[in-house]
Amino acid sequence: MGWTVPHGILCPLGIIMLEGLKNMLYKISPTTLQWHKNLYPKYSTVDLISMLKSLGIKKGSCLFIHSGWSQFYNFQGNPKELIEAILDEIGPEGTLAMPAFPFKQDPSVVFDVKKTPSGAGYLTEILRRFPNVKRSINLMHSVCAIGSQSDFLTKDHHHSITPWDKNSPYYRLKEIDALILGLGVGKHLSTATCLHCVESLLKEKLPFFSNIFKSEITYQYRDYDNNINSHKMYVRISSKLDTKKISKYMDKKIFNETKISNLDIFSIPARYLIDRTLELAKQGITMYVFPEPKKELFIPFNQNI
Repeated sequence: MGWTVPHGILCPLGIIMLEGLKNMLYKISPTTLQWHKNLYPKYSTVDLISMLKSLGIKKGSCLFIHSGWSQFYNFQGNPKELIEAILDEIGPEGTLAMPAFPFKQDPSVVFDVKKTPSGAGYLTEILRRFPNVKRSINLMHSVCAIGSQSDFLTKDHHHSITPWDKNSPYYRLKEIDALILGLGVGKHLSTATCLHCVESLLKEKLPFFSNIFKSEITYQYRDYDNNINSHKMYVRISSKLDTKKISKYMDKKIFNETKISNLDIFSIPARYLIDRTLELAKQGITMYVFPEPKKELFIPFNQNI
């Protein structure tokens, strides 16, 4: 198919950095890690792809993957091999996207869309380095994508008023009917960035979400043409979340949670996730623990929402 990474894509320094990142992700003690390796069966790329196919991936699928590579310790493959296998499965008409926000989200540091490494996990950094990948310009929640919908997903993120509004890749996952997958990132939607779309969509409609966006940042970015520009956007205040408060309302026929060996896997359509959380928010049901979701804060500014 041609979804290959040239041998020279990683310079020696890049390889060292990636190995360091991989090692940092393995926070489990060597003894415990070995015990887990012995406790759970090994699995191959073919095994994992077969599992993902059972969850609905096919030719033409648009996928957004959250991943925790530290949980892949019984996987008998490597990130490049897995990405290529997924791309082969969805074909050139499909799209693969992943988060690619930087380690240090410092507004005083220029965000370089071509060079700033992804801090969203080892697998995401490998995807970022693939040929023909496109990346959205957003300091807080950049996304990388490859495939037929990659430009549509990524092209307007630097025009977003918040990281997850209608210009963002996260909302546009709904518009391309993408499937969100979690690989090794826990249960109960504990890592599912699209949950935040509801905050942006209701920012001007419900006091609770308006109060969440009280801070603004302005940062500079270097675009694909090496031009330096700036982007100003609202960011979320410090908060505490419990996604179980939301996940329990999801239809278990649509929101799937399963495992292969030790690896937790979930799948949920982006359209369903965003529409369902929007519906729940209008009833005052949210994943927020702090700020406290008091009932009076869910009385709309305008009754017609």
